[in-house]
Parts: sequence; C-alpha cells; structure tokens
Amino acid sequence: MTVTGTQASSDSGPVQIIRTSRLAAAILCGLVLGGAAGASIAWALSPQPTRDDLAGVAADLLPPGREVHDVETLGIDASGLGPTEVRGRVDPQLAIEANADGPTDAGIIGELFQRAQAADFSDVLLRRGMPAPGHVALVGERDGLAFELRDGRLDIAPLVGWPVVAATVGGAVGLALLAGFRSAHRQRRGRSRGMARLLTAGSWAILPIMAVCTASLPFFLGPGRSAADLGDYGSFVLELAVGLWAPVAILVGLIAWVMFGRRVGPGQTLGGPAGLPR
Repeated sequence: MTVTGTQASSDSGPVQIIRTSRLAAAILCGLVLGGAAGASIAWALSPQPTRDDLAGVAADLLPPGREVHDVETLGIDASGLGPTEVRGRVDPQLAIEANADGPTDAGIIGELFQRAQAADFSDVLLRRGMPAPGHVALVGERDGLAFELRDGRLDIAPLVGWPVVAATVGGAVGLALLAGFRSAHRQRRGRSRGMARLLTAGSWAILPIMAVCTASLPFFLGPGRSAADLGDYGSFVLELAVGLWAPVAILVGLIAWVMFGRRVGPGQTLGGPAGLPR
C-alpha cells in the first residue's frame, strides 16, 4: 500500500504522538521499576533492627520501673517487603501527651530528655502532629536506628542509609537509559499494525501511573531519616501500580487501542522505512 503525501502530512502529528508516548512510557517504566528494584534489594541486604536492639533502647531510655512487653517485628509497608520495625508496649504507660505543652526540662519529659542525652542519642525532640493531629512522641537516633516513644509504645526502625539511596538512584537511571535506548532502537526498525497498536495501548495504559511514581521517587530519598517515616519505594510501587492502577490501566489501554489503531492501516508498519513518516 502506498502512502500519499497528503496522508503523510495529516498523519505525521498523531504518529509523532504515538512515537513520543511509547518512548516516554519506556523511560518512565524503566526509571520506576529500576528504582523500585534497587531500593528493595538494598533494604533486603541492610541489617534490620532486632528485639535485642529494642531491649537496649528501652533500658537506656525508659525510667526505672517501666518495661517493654508484647514485642513484635512488623513490616513498615503493608506489602511486607522492605525495612522492618520492632515495636513493644510500655508498661506502665508514660504521660508524654499530658506534658507536651509544658517545659521540656521538667517532669517525665525532662527525665526522658536527660536519659536520652546520657545514652548518646542524637536529634532527640518532641514531635507533634504525626501520624495524627494531637499526637505527641519523643523521637531520636542512635547507631543507625531511630526510636519513637509514645505514652504506651516504643518503636525502633532503621535509618535510610546512603547504600539505599545509591541503589535506588542507580537502578532508576540505569534501567531508564536502557529502556529508552531499546524503545528508540525498536521504533526505527518498524512494527506491524497489530504490534504497533498493542505497544501504543500499553504505553498509554502505564504512562499515568509511571508519571505518579516518578514524581514520588524523591520523597523516598532521605538519607538519615527514619525508614518508618519514608517507607520503601519498591513496596510503594507494588501497592500503587498493582493494587490500584491495574483495573484503570485496562480501560486506558482499550481507549488508546481504539483511538490510535486507525493511524496505522492494514499492512503498514509504524516507524520503519515502509511505514508512516517518523
């Protein structure tokens, strides 16, 4: 089939959109999947807190007469992947919230600050409003671990280290470059009509969620912050892309299949010498 100059001119815009969307989808998909894989691998190889670590923090931080019971190890993210935290119940309970608006050098708050400083904890402070308004907790760091002490609970979690950040960024950049190169190379070779429609529909199906995951990536790159606050990028991508976007992606892909399928007629290729203009 011969493509006339008029057809080429009228179709060049939509075809360019198709080519650009496929390249963008490949790059973003590589960036997101590479970053997620790098983060998950780095966390899997990183040491995680233990019950003994929690016992050590409790012994140094809690006033005499108080102990930690019902200790459990939990995944920070709902998927169960990524870093873990160790949590225990403080008995008898403290009264941090009742004293939160008063001076921090008196009462139970003052005693906790003194014990934390004597035990070489750093960045010890009262944190208000997280995870809920009105919530008050004493937080601090030591030996690669962050603690959070509430009235009746003590949590410890690992800090985000530079290996996690480097693995996340390295995986994201590396796979994005590879995916972009392969997409550009394969588009130059051309595709059959059916394969072109399939790839275009798939690209439009994943573009929105990949864009959201890409915009969210910097939030997880916080060296020195608690993993309990940031979470794991790999778990975030898994939960968002698979758990939330999968049904929507089918609908978006079907719309793209119908919209852009008409741009490539029977027997034509997209992007190659015999296809529509590049």
